[in-house]
Amino acid sequence: MCASWFAVTGSDQDVLAVLLQHVDVVADETNRPAPPDGYATWLDYAVDTMDTRSEEIERLSLDRPASRQAMRDAVRAELVALRRKAEGQ
Repeated sequence: MCASWFAVTGSDQDVLAVLLQHVDVVADETNRPAPPDGYATWLDYAVDTMDTRSEEIERLSLDRPASRQAMRDAVRAELVALRRKAEGQ
């Protein structure tokens, strides 16, 4: 009964964040499927195929429109910047 996650209140993400403080997540390379054809990584695939419909609709209702392509371009730019930063370290 002394596990710290018992005391966590809030969302599933809050509980997961506390649990992840106490574990080492190690990718199992043998069970990882190859990314789809035409994509170097699963992250590239996720960026190119991300669902932006709900965000587009919400932005329209808030009078802050942004096209789906603009959102994808922004994510792609962030990914490129992160990769450049990682290469420099």
